Amino acid sequence: VLDRGSALVEIGNANRNLGNYLDAIDDLQEALKIFEGDSESDAIKKVALNTIGSVYRQLGDVETAKEYDLAGNSTESPGKKDKWDKMSFLINQGYYFIEKKNNEKVLEVINKLLDLSKEAGDNVFEVLCLSRGGTIYKNLEEYPKALGLYNQALAVSRSHSDKGNELIELLNIAKTYDYPFLSDYPNALEYYKKALIISEEIGDKPSERKCLSAIGEKYFQQKEYK
Repeated sequence: VLDRGSALVEIGNANRNLGNYLDAIDDLQEALKIFEGDSESDAIKKVALNTIGSVYRQLGDVETAKEYDLAGNSTESPGKKDKWDKMSFLINQGYYFIEKKNNEKVLEVINKLLDLSKEAGDNVFEVLCLSRGGTIYKNLEEYPKALGLYNQALAVSRSHSDKGNELIELLNIAKTYDYPFLSDYPNALEYYKKALIISEEIGDKPSERKCLSAIGEKYFQQKEYK
């Protein structure tokens, strides 16, 4: 439950950062359905609720955002409260400092996330910390550093045969190479192809469709029409 739900939370966060707000809400709501009735998922459920709140805030729906903030803050997290709460707090703090254009503080947040990832002794949690750090770097337009953390998250996922998170990190890398970031279409294409293979292996049809669409776009952008 936790691995699949955590993967959906990460996909939702990625969609939020790409401006795909409705997709982000759908992903996060699906994760919340998976977490229902599972007390071990309370901590990551809080992350999902707080992320939905931030999406609604970006959409200008402050009242709905407050409802999700309240739901997230009232969620208990037995056993895993400390680390998940710390991660959620650091991520929200990072985006706050990005909005304030305080890059020095943002970098401090990333370093704290990386320290937290090493302390936890939880592979899924480590991947999420590394991946969120990469996304914060991407928001700072520090693309090589973002790719470095995404690749670390990818390596951890592969070392534990975590196909779901491997797919997410391949897509994170592909999107960083893609427009409107590095616009390095050959590398973007390479990683979309790798992601397609994993999505087919695990039967993730929505990701498979996204990969196929992205691959078609990359061929078109490189004028390889055949």
